[in-house]
Amino acid sequence: MTGVLSGAVMIVIGLVPGLFQGLAEGVQNLGSLLSARFPSPFQRRAEFRQPIGLAVLGAAWIGLSVVAYLSSY
Repeated sequence: MTGVLSGAVMIVIGLVPGLFQGLAEGVQNLGSLLSARFPSPFQRRAEFRQPIGLAVLGAAWIGLSVVAYLSSY
C-alpha cells in the first residue's frame, strides 16, 4: 500500500503543471522565512521544467510494488 501511495504522489507531482515549481520555490524560501523576521523582496526565482520522469518513475514504482505484493503469495 505504501508503494502505491508514494507512486501516486510521484505521478501527481510529475504531471500537475506548476506543482513541482511551487514546491521547489517553497523549499528554497524556507530558510529565509525561518531565519528572517521579514521576508526578503529579492528572492531568487528559478525556472524548473516539468518532471515527467518523476511520473514515469512513480508508475514504475506502483508496478513494482504490485508485482512484489502478488509474488509474496
